[in-house]
Amino acid sequence: MGIVALIACAGAFLWVARRVGLPWREAVLAAAVLWGAILALVTETLSSFHAITLGWLILSWFAVAAIALAIGARLRSSDHIPVEAKFSLGRARSVDAWMLCVAVLLVVLMAVIGTLSAPSNIDSMTYHLPRVMHWMQGRSVAHYPAAHEPQLYQPPWAEFAILHFQVLTGGDRFAFTVQWVSMLICAVGAALLAGRIGAGPRGQTMAILFLVTVPGVVLQGYSTQNNLSVGAWLICAVVAILVFRESVITRFSARALAAALMFGLSVGLAMLTKGTGYVFALPLLVWFVGVAIRRAGIAGLKAAAVAAVAAAALNLGQWSRNWRSYGSILLPADQVFLYRARVRTPGQLTSNVIRNVALNSRTGIAAVDRPIYRAAGMLQRAIGADEADPAVTFPGHSLEAVRGMGEDVPGNPLHLVLLLAASGAVLWGAARGRPKDAAMLVGVVAVGFLLFSLTVKWQMFHARLLVPLFVLAAPFVGLALEQTANRAVANLSLAIALALAFALIVVNPSHPLVGGRSIFRVSREAQYFANRRGLYQPMRQAADLLAGRNCSQIGITTGPVWEYPLWVMLHARTGRWPRIVPVRSAQDVSGQVCAVLALPPGPVQEGSLPAGVEGTIIPLGGGVTIAIKPETPVLGLRSTR
Repeated sequence: MGIVALIACAGAFLWVARRVGLPWREAVLAAAVLWGAILALVTETLSSFHAITLGWLILSWFAVAAIALAIGARLRSSDHIPVEAKFSLGRARSVDAWMLCVAVLLVVLMAVIGTLSAPSNIDSMTYHLPRVMHWMQGRSVAHYPAAHEPQLYQPPWAEFAILHFQVLTGGDRFAFTVQWVSMLICAVGAALLAGRIGAGPRGQTMAILFLVTVPGVVLQGYSTQNNLSVGAWLICAVVAILVFRESVITRFSARALAAALMFGLSVGLAMLTKGTGYVFALPLLVWFVGVAIRRAGIAGLKAAAVAAVAAAALNLGQWSRNWRSYGSILLPADQVFLYRARVRTPGQLTSNVIRNVALNSRTGIAAVDRPIYRAAGMLQRAIGADEADPAVTFPGHSLEAVRGMGEDVPGNPLHLVLLLAASGAVLWGAARGRPKDAAMLVGVVAVGFLLFSLTVKWQMFHARLLVPLFVLAAPFVGLALEQTANRAVANLSLAIALALAFALIVVNPSHPLVGGRSIFRVSREAQYFANRRGLYQPMRQAADLLAGRNCSQIGITTGPVWEYPLWVMLHARTGRWPRIVPVRSAQDVSGQVCAVLALPPGPVQEGSLPAGVEGTIIPLGGGVTIAIKPETPVLGLRSTR
């Protein structure tokens, strides 16, 4: 019933968009943006009444769908639909059509794996999904005592969406769909934008093929991270800019106002999804304001104000929670040094640029990657940059520490080459008088990359954070591949990209399809530990022990600990969700919990109980220790104290 409500609402928005005369692909993007904004509004409204429950969510979504249908029924269906760059398989060359069909199979396979397997990446286990569980428990998205503070201050839109799926379906089997559907929105937007900047059916097809085969997209398309959602909102914002520009205004025309509102909501959703949304949206904001002033003067500034209000309104809830907790709308003061680069010299900026390029050049094959790391090190030493400079480098992170290819550390070497080659071709064409929109998109990607390197402290996970830029690059890469004289090279490049994408899915360490750790051979419970296998048995013992003693008030040690599986394992054993609270000292234990679980914050670290915690202390191995309070006796086990 809950999923029906979500689908009904999305369908109603799409129908309304078509009723007002939007072409199909524009209508899909407009419906997605409106759905995302309404989801945030519903979440914040219900949260203020502590009413995030199954019944209220179903009622809310059906009510929104009914209102949308009522509005659509009162609208006069538009006979005029703006001309859209056409896209059809029938007009594409046969080889392009075949490759697109293979890409569809790839996307379907990702959905199947996402449904059959459990989420397991580091951030999902330590903050993406634990925050969802705490919200469910409190029926509110208000801040709560958290073991890992990013659960509180990080932008929450993707987790808002997961929260709705989690409550409406009773589990996390469809949590991946937030990223997967975001990927589909990115593909629709990439094809539409490719057409708008001059690509024909072949270029639009190649934009889609480029997008869905980016390793970072492939590996995150069925995860519970949030980078693809950022990319989806940013590509919707670009479409809104072009639609707004077409609606040349000297006053508030309905189409121009709608485009300005869509732009503001898209940017606001990007900011509400991830901190990088602020960085990547900045060049789009400059572009939009420039178009508004140049095309419409004072009326354009009013439209820009509408966009600004819409973007801010979506973020007011999270900003206010952070302000009340930290005195800052974004980050606690003691966390700023972890994320914000303090670039003072051109050498520091260049160092970050070199290492971000090196991360995306990785293949995951050590013998190939080592020369890349050495070359990056030589370049940095040549300009006098310190690779370990704490002003621009996350503590303990280095290129040499990056291993393999996974959701957290994807490399995008082939797509990086295609992006750079396409950028050069597009800029060369613009210099020779071709339409400038593609060059503007190149500029947005380039400025976004430089701003990211300037403002975000370098860490070895940056390749996945840069995925939204590959999303924005897909339209002009598709255009360049269509216009290249050597079609065989373009086709071969994308065919190789497709083959590598399937290979990545097969060996993805978070959801492997073959071998002893295949998702078809390992229980769903064990799959939560795919990236921390040594934790499974001790945490399984802890869950059995706690369930056997009917202990549902549990304390855990603080830090980026593997919290989420504990919720799932105890629910599976007891039929109810536990209450999990952070324990920083012995005082936190008194009267609140019946056991304390010390979890290791890292793969080579030991979890340690706070000093003064008393009870039956049981080391379970793998850095996991449990303390059972004296009034909760554990029969057959002897205390180590």
